[in-house]
Amino acid sequence: VQTSAIDVIREEIDENIGVDYPCYHTGQTMENFGSYADLIAAYDALVTAFPHYVFKSELSADGVTGGLCSDGVNKLCEYRFAMPNYNDSTHTNNNRNRDAQITKPKILICAGVHGYEISAITSVYIFAKDLCKGKGVLAALSAGFDIRIIPSCNPWGMNNNRRGNKNGV
Repeated sequence: VQTSAIDVIREEIDENIGVDYPCYHTGQTMENFGSYADLIAAYDALVTAFPHYVFKSELSADGVTGGLCSDGVNKLCEYRFAMPNYNDSTHTNNNRNRDAQITKPKILICAGVHGYEISAITSVYIFAKDLCKGKGVLAALSAGFDIRIIPSCNPWGMNNNRRGNKNGV
């Protein structure tokens, strides 16, 4: 049996860092999104499972289309992964003032710009699931940043296995 380069890297990570270290690769069978609707359903399941951490918004570039993409059918969605963070200077008898939320730096991850590049879409989804688990380095990342993910910037391209969108862009 021939060992692939990704397997060699995985073994090295396991030996030197530990098996819990997240390595985002799509070289093996992972989530299979047959369509943009499947992808959105998977992210919506994270919203349901982690309602105090994952939030969904529908985006609209022009404020008129109601978030519809170039195909006029699919809605472009953004998912926000954010733990509440409160300003410690507002403590009174160890009770936090929930009105004193402080702003955290934001990280924006846009996947699927080229619709046919499914590996990025899959890897970002696996990363999102791991963020929800909140272990190790990802726990610190989750606590320190407001992370926003657009699962696919090109739903039409994803559905039609095309690099560009319906308008040829």
